[in-house]
Amino acid sequence: MSKLELCLVRHADAVEADGRVIASDFQRPLSAEGQLQASLLGKALASIGWKPELLLHSPLIRTCQTAHFMAEGAKKLSVTWKEEPLPALASGAGAGAILEALRKAGHNGRVVVVGHMPEMSEVAGWLLGAEPSGVHFPKAGAMLLACPLGMQEGMARLLWFTNPAWHELAD
Repeated sequence: MSKLELCLVRHADAVEADGRVIASDFQRPLSAEGQLQASLLGKALASIGWKPELLLHSPLIRTCQTAHFMAEGAKKLSVTWKEEPLPALASGAGAGAILEALRKAGHNGRVVVVGHMPEMSEVAGWLLGAEPSGVHFPKAGAMLLACPLGMQEGMARLLWFTNPAWHELAD
């Protein structure tokens, strides 16, 4: 079994739904700030030499865009990443559904998961054996977990946890 490193990411800053142009939560795109946050995160990860085999993201627009801009940021350092939607990451799906989908997908190595709150906190809390309410992801926040035994409750080790201010240092 390959060693799993899971980078959990909360989507970057998004525009609020206004009920007219942006009718629903599903349609919310990233703001200009969010696009920059995601690009800087991708560039920061590439600059430290952390290259995932795959970026999995929710099907909602803001997470698709976060994954896309992260990949674009990494490309600035000539690093390319593969992106793929994972429907279980949709907002409101719950941590159990996300963990089950990740298990079924069977990805090993380095994987980025771009999702929503509170699910990212719940997944992190379960993997770390911590109270999920104690794990708050800022928008465009990223957490790298080493999961040497795969996805098992309380068996992950926190390698780092960042916020957008850290990502700017890579620029």
